[in-house]
Amino acid sequence: MLLVLFALAFVVDLGLEGADDMAGEAIGEIAPHYQPWFSSLWEPGELAERAIFALQGLGGLALAVYFFLKLRAAKADARR
Repeated sequence: MLLVLFALAFVVDLGLEGADDMAGEAIGEIAPHYQPWFSSLWEPGELAERAIFALQGLGGLALAVYFFLKLRAAKADARR
């Protein structure tokens, strides 16, 4: 599973575009004179962005597995 996540995060370029980029393009088409209120303090590179997203997904998966196992253990204790 980690190998698949690694391949998707770093090797395979699916050509997907982020929602922020799509929203920026849509705003540019709707209101061409719009000026953002502020800009990001730090914009990670493409590789760092993928790594951060993969870590976020891995953290969410770990959290889901933890709660699933905790629920399973609670049900097993209730049966005793």
